[in-house]
Amino acid sequence: MNKKINLIIGAGVLGAYLALELLKKREKIIVTTRTVKKKMKNYNYLNIQKKVKFERLDINNKIAVEKIIEKYRPDKIF
Repeated sequence: MNKKINLIIGAGVLGAYLALELLKKREKIIVTTRTVKKKMKNYNYLNIQKKVKFERLDINNKIAVEKIIEKYRPDKIF
């Protein structure tokens, strides 16, 4: 059975805790953020930074959003 793919728009505190809960369900997580940093503070704090994939995305760019959705075909978008 394939893992469900979840796309979380935003790498803030809420996104990090949502990712943590979805990881407990063994779901794959893609997190979008305006700036991808080596150390994502919230994800490091929860010790899940290596369990999620980060993608750079400006949500104001409609074409970029469409490309991310097309690339991953997520089951859910948060």
